[in-house]
Amino acid sequence: MDKKSNMKKAMYEMFGVGGDGSEAASTAPAQVKSASVEVKSAPGAEKKSVDHAPVKTPEARPAASFLAPGTVFEGSFRAKGDIEIAGELKGDVASEGSVLLRSNLQSNITAGSVKLTGCTLIGDITANGPVTVSEDSKVTGNITAQSLLCAGEINGDIRISGNTQMDANARVSGSVVTGTISVAAGAVLNGSVEMKGTMEAKS
Repeated sequence: MDKKSNMKKAMYEMFGVGGDGSEAASTAPAQVKSASVEVKSAPGAEKKSVDHAPVKTPEARPAASFLAPGTVFEGSFRAKGDIEIAGELKGDVASEGSVLLRSNLQSNITAGSVKLTGCTLIGDITANGPVTVSEDSKVTGNITAQSLLCAGEINGDIRISGNTQMDANARVSGSVVTGTISVAAGAVLNGSVEMKGTMEAKS
């Protein structure tokens, strides 16, 4: 074999060319082309959309209102949230939430629930829920509510759809209409009592 043949053979072995003049098959990896596939629905089939239930965002709780000690307010006080009154107020109070009274007031109260602590109230109370009168509180006015817990003094008529509870230090002067009533020993009740249930005496 002559030098030219040797050269062609070496070129063929090293680079894949030469020899018989043809190129060797490329050893580079073959390129794979991506193919798009179209998926067709069966004839007559309708495209269905998936409906997701709407996401409910929690409702924000109404802000509470506070009348600070030393504050004097005259006029109607209305709020959707809870109310705490520790100042002086003359005027009606209405709330969808609870009302906490900590001072001397001349007011009619309408609320979800009412609690009096260290308070003197001249006016009526109307509540969808419970009314609580603490031992150091006094109400001069009528009370209409779902339930009543009285440890203080009430001068007025009472209308309770549920239970009326009078603790040992309770003093009530006025007619009482209630579903049921429990009276602790030592409580004083001056007035008529009309019950839808039975009266229970607590010793």
